[in-house]
Amino acid sequence: MSLFDNNSGEHDRMISAGGRTVWAFQTKASPSGKLKIRFDIETGPDSENAPEWNVALYDSSGEIWSNYRSKKDVNVDAPGKNPKEFKLEVIAPKGARYGDEVAVYVIIDADGEAFSEALAAKPDFIKPNKFELSQYFGVNDDLPPEKYAGLCGRLIERGIRTVALSMGKQGAVFAAREETLYAPGLSVRALSTVGAGDCMVGALACAFEKGLRLRDAAVLAMAASAGAVTTHGTKPPPKSLVDELMPLVKLETI
Repeated sequence: MSLFDNNSGEHDRMISAGGRTVWAFQTKASPSGKLKIRFDIETGPDSENAPEWNVALYDSSGEIWSNYRSKKDVNVDAPGKNPKEFKLEVIAPKGARYGDEVAVYVIIDADGEAFSEALAAKPDFIKPNKFELSQYFGVNDDLPPEKYAGLCGRLIERGIRTVALSMGKQGAVFAAREETLYAPGLSVRALSTVGAGDCMVGALACAFEKGLRLRDAAVLAMAASAGAVTTHGTKPPPKSLVDELMPLVKLETI
């Protein structure tokens, strides 16, 4: 919201969602001893659906106007020759509004040319499997976890925030700038591997949306992926199974 005083020229007071600001200003003395102050409040491009702002005007006697009143203007007494002092209080509604910043994270799970082109855009998270990563770097797809961890590290250096590399029965590598982890595969009765990688992506999206650190995200992703292979087709695992598998996940720093 922007406030402007024609007398002082002061303007542009920024207010965050759910925040409060108080703007002090003066008006020149009026020969008649009376002043009329008018307010026009705009809440962004979608004013009809915008939540209500709280705006109130105060002088030395207390509140003399608010936006909940039917009139946009207020008449006040301003006797004498001295300027009259006012305070305008503005309380912004909670929730993202026009001008707020909203965090958006991008997760890429692709292969071939689509994978290469996506990397150029530096997405936040990528989830290749070992074949896709090997193909990208032009190496064999039977490397040990340490070698794959090195390749993941190279992607981190290029600006990718987090890399989750699924390696089937070998487990997975999870890499970020602060650390790189290896999780051996869990021993479960596999019925179908279809959708296991997608389940890992979903678990990672959930973990990062909740603000979990890399280690906790890796545990959730491994448990969800392992649970997925115990179901038929692309049916997701029940939460109870994921909860049961999470304590079995082992992480190694590499």
